[in-house]
Amino acid sequence: MEPTGGGPARTELPSPAAHHGRHPGGLAATHADETVRRIERAALDLFIAEPMEGVSVARIAAAAGVSVRSFYRRFPGKEDVLLVTPTSLATEVQQAIDRRPAGEPPFAAMREAVDERSRAGDEDLRRWQAAVAACRAGNRMIQQVVAVTSPLLSAAFARRCGQAPTDPWPDIAGVIAATALVTGARRFAVHGGELREHVLQAIDVVGRGLDAPPFAAGPTPSAHPA
Repeated sequence: MEPTGGGPARTELPSPAAHHGRHPGGLAATHADETVRRIERAALDLFIAEPMEGVSVARIAAAAGVSVRSFYRRFPGKEDVLLVTPTSLATEVQQAIDRRPAGEPPFAAMREAVDERSRAGDEDLRRWQAAVAACRAGNRMIQQVVAVTSPLLSAAFARRCGQAPTDPWPDIAGVIAATALVTGARRFAVHGGELREHVLQAIDVVGRGLDAPPFAAGPTPSAHPA
């Protein structure tokens, strides 16, 4: 039954990484972990099959075999389900960065961490990409993904540099790193090929710095119309 009193309570979205049960070497998934996983997969399958606007929370809950109340205990709304996979993957990358040798530069450590993680493949990520594409939530979702994943990467960079996550360098670097990850995923969705290669290419670009694009040879005629 839907909660009464003006709609469902807008609780904070629990950390998807804490509930997703996909961390290598982690503890066995709890009941809450399995519930989040079932809700996410049910929602993604429905979003792939038809527009998100036509999919109600009640249908997602029924497909996942949970109550509507159980859904709202874990997610503020149906769009928030789309943040589970990227946040979980960013947490895994954060943990892999922490395992890298102490003297390794931050973006080099991130590249190796992403390379390590991406070699395993991920069917959940492909399902997530298909759902985002089908419900035309791409640009909006990119902003949300960067918002929820950049603090995880900033924290990993801060530990590596001996700074606070809110200091300028790790704070900015985390946002740039999160943007590189979603840019690689978006390029894979558009161009195909290997997801891993697109993501690593994006990390290489930001790791080298953005003073100027490598192909720059002066402004093009179209850049400065007469």
